[in-house]
Amino acid sequence: MSHLLLVSAGAVRLRYRLDGDETTIGRSPLADLFVDDPAIAPIHAVLVERDDGGHALRAGAAGSALADLADGDGFDVGPFHARYVDGERRDRQREPQHADGGTWDEGLPVASYDGLLTSSADFFRWIARLELDAHWRDPMVFVGEPGTGKSRFARAAHRRARGWPYRLAAVDCASLPAGQAEAALDAAGTLVPRPDVRPLVKEAQALPLALQRRLARAVLGRPRVYFTFRQSPADLHAEGRLHRDLFVALQNVYDLPPLRARGRDAEAIFEVLLAQLAPGVPPVIEPSARERLALHPWPGNVRELKNAAQRLVLSGARTVGAADLPLDPAPARASA
Repeated sequence: MSHLLLVSAGAVRLRYRLDGDETTIGRSPLADLFVDDPAIAPIHAVLVERDDGGHALRAGAAGSALADLADGDGFDVGPFHARYVDGERRDRQREPQHADGGTWDEGLPVASYDGLLTSSADFFRWIARLELDAHWRDPMVFVGEPGTGKSRFARAAHRRARGWPYRLAAVDCASLPAGQAEAALDAAGTLVPRPDVRPLVKEAQALPLALQRRLARAVLGRPRVYFTFRQSPADLHAEGRLHRDLFVALQNVYDLPPLRARGRDAEAIFEVLLAQLAPGVPPVIEPSARERLALHPWPGNVRELKNAAQRLVLSGARTVGAADLPLDPAPARASA
């Protein structure tokens, strides 16, 4: 597994595993690797996984030029120097195998399945269903709040689908410039199948209704196409924002629960994230911090949790108390 090391004053401050098709770095809370420094852009750089498992670097969110990275190459991220460590693709033989294809981190109360972390039996049922559904041809639909793992579920299903390896090509319909939607869908092999890619279509309700109807006809009866929504297709259809034909085509729905509805997952996952990110011994979580982790409603879900862990590791803290967490001191638990 490839990593990115953030180095300051000759010491490694954070170790980040590159386990997605793209890894964004910047001061935006939506960045995968969050660096809280006003001197850098919201999206400072993007690491793109190549077909051979290596990575290339793109400057900024809108940059187009890619520079291949070799082992040991580096670039600056504000006060840190980022060093790329080239590793092999995920080697499942090195991890103890769970019965349904997932893996368990030994000594930790958290199941890890293709980057999806949970200690919640209810959430793990969605993961078990994913293992069963991955080889069917019907479109798979993942619905949830930002940060609940929709794209990670899609990538996990993609890795298990018949015909792997293909490149997973994501199209975020909500961010496409006017008039470019059809070209973007074509490039991802959505309207007309391509032999080398499988499409991941995000927020398809942002497409014109006529294009949604074409999309519905294109995805039926063909190899896997993945969809993600923040709102359920049924609600979008009732509001007139999702074409009936596309709604009918998207019936295999995973309604992913928010982090606040997953029991003690925030506390358990935070501990795992600290262990993954810290270059040495991870910080010790004090009881006051555990209580705050459990009470905070986590509107940004696992993405927000991960940002908090990254901030703590980069600060060099050896212990984590309630005051070290950038959360409301007495947040009200949102209803599940």
